[in-house]
Amino acid sequence: MCKLKRIGDLEIRVFVIGYKKEGEAIVVLFRDKGANKVFYSMAIDCYCYKGNMKSYRNLSDDILRKYRVEQLSVLCWTHPHMDHSKGLRKLFHKYCRVSTKVIKPLYFNNEDADIVTINDEKTKRVVEDLFKLNALNNDKIVSSVAPLEGYMMAGEFDVEAPDAQPKTVQVRLMSPAGSIIEQYHKENKKLKDLNGISVSLILDIDGYSMMFGGDTISEHISLMKDKHLRNCRLVKIPHHTSPTAIEMVFHLDKEKLDTACTTVYHSALPDDTIVDEYKKKTDYFFTTGYKESAKQQTYFGIVEYVLDFEHPNIHMNVDLYGNAHQL
Repeated sequence: MCKLKRIGDLEIRVFVIGYKKEGEAIVVLFRDKGANKVFYSMAIDCYCYKGNMKSYRNLSDDILRKYRVEQLSVLCWTHPHMDHSKGLRKLFHKYCRVSTKVIKPLYFNNEDADIVTINDEKTKRVVEDLFKLNALNNDKIVSSVAPLEGYMMAGEFDVEAPDAQPKTVQVRLMSPAGSIIEQYHKENKKLKDLNGISVSLILDIDGYSMMFGGDTISEHISLMKDKHLRNCRLVKIPHHTSPTAIEMVFHLDKEKLDTACTTVYHSALPDDTIVDEYKKKTDYFFTTGYKESAKQQTYFGIVEYVLDFEHPNIHMNVDLYGNAHQL
């Protein structure tokens, strides 16, 4: 529970970070504006880049330092592809404490019985770090799997203020679908596509839902309960707006969706045809970069959403940095 002096002091900042060719990360901060402090923080995936510098730059770390976050409330590793993993080791070591909740896919335990195989050596080191943390903090590791009834609850708390009704915040894990990955585990099979275990989650603030899609694919999206997706107001589109995740757009409600955004993957994604489908649902479609390398001005792009609770209806501002722009 968090207690504020007034509900207007509540501010939520969502940073969708994309890099020049590949790489994706999200940071979510709940701030008490009156006290000028962050009281709840989330990091979803991570990436870093070197560019022309001598050392790597990790924008998730930059944002957490700027807002003086010393400890993450939640760290979610959606799946072990390097474009979602590079830089996670730093977040593990610097921001994860005993009370940090770490979310990962089910049947991804750094064991022979896993339903995926990690071949990349750099990714293997990230995996090993995660499970060293697991050994110290086993009760805070959440293995994400969506049951048939819709979602798995990974966290819940209330924000209270004397001038408003309490606002309930929920972290709902929407994928991977249990019915799919349980079958692979039961038959001792390996998934060829690591996106098949990707975590996606909905962050719901008293009915205002935000979907962070990871690299979830249509096979899993199709099993999500329609009522949860139709309530989404902000969507970070799964898998860089790829044809493999097109199912998401068909479940969103044009009357409710405020905005959607995507990251880029080399010159292939986002897919223009699918972008057009999302633009039929919202006038506010943003991307963290350009597919054409000649248009890239810097090594990153950030779409920052600021949710303001000063008024009865939540007000959203959008700021764009680096290569980020509206389509």
